[in-house]
Amino acid sequence: MRARGRPDLRFAYLDSAIDYNTGEWQDAQIVMLGNLNGSVERNHVALPASLAWLPRPGASVGADDVRQRSRDFFELDLDVRAPSGWTVAGPGMAEPTGEGQRFAPTRPVPEVMLVAGRFDRRTTHVEGVEVEVLFHPNHLRNLDFFADAQAEIEKIAADRFATARELGMPYPYRQFSLVEVPWTLRSYGGGWRMDTERAPPGMMLISESSLPTARFEFRFRNPERFEDEEGGLPRAKANGLQQFFRLDYSGGNLEAGSIRNVFLYQTGARGPEALALEALFHNLVYQLVNGGETYFSAHLFDREF
Repeated sequence: MRARGRPDLRFAYLDSAIDYNTGEWQDAQIVMLGNLNGSVERNHVALPASLAWLPRPGASVGADDVRQRSRDFFELDLDVRAPSGWTVAGPGMAEPTGEGQRFAPTRPVPEVMLVAGRFDRRTTHVEGVEVEVLFHPNHLRNLDFFADAQAEIEKIAADRFATARELGMPYPYRQFSLVEVPWTLRSYGGGWRMDTERAPPGMMLISESSLPTARFEFRFRNPERFEDEEGGLPRAKANGLQQFFRLDYSGGNLEAGSIRNVFLYQTGARGPEALALEALFHNLVYQLVNGGETYFSAHLFDREF
């Protein structure tokens, strides 16, 4: 099969419980979670799976409701060509080819998202996984700010990878990408649940209004306060960054998003109680790997927000 053209950015989330285009003004604050289903611009492309830019089985209505249709896990072998100087992020590690990049993860995936643009790329390795950070070249201030805390941040990440592996749920890809996306990109899915869209397989989408531009320096403007604490300023920064993501109620909780790779993207429930079962097991996995509890749904941003 061959296809050409641009995806229709309106054709997504057809059965969303709340539609900001037709909803009442009391629910207008849901726009805080983004209103663009995707992005195809001269300098940036974001193609969520919900756009159906890559063919999906069945009708688009009901695609986000596992009670109606269980997840379709499939093997992927995808070649991507992008303009010179662009970086492409997708499920797992890309392998260079003669004309572009190839995404062919060794494990099946339930969906595919691609993000491409001119990014500043930084990498490190944690527990055998390459962690890739792709930010806009004008949004590097916080990466430099946390440079002295890199070792402490990697300790936290290594603990999460190791804990998941010991529980029999190893991270399934060779790479994990943190990719900056426009704040206007929709962060919630469709169906009744309207769960996060910030955590596709092998990736975590970081809103430009989050880590790339947040003002962390105010919290640490008096570094001498942390000199007598265990780990000093670097550990304080790492703990502060962890708390920052845990308090993200807009779908950008990094810990909650990343563990989807070890459970929800490897198996799934089916039948009338599938939605409740998946929510229950996702929360249990989160507690086992990260400790504590977390929850996100766009319903949190309704008129009672």
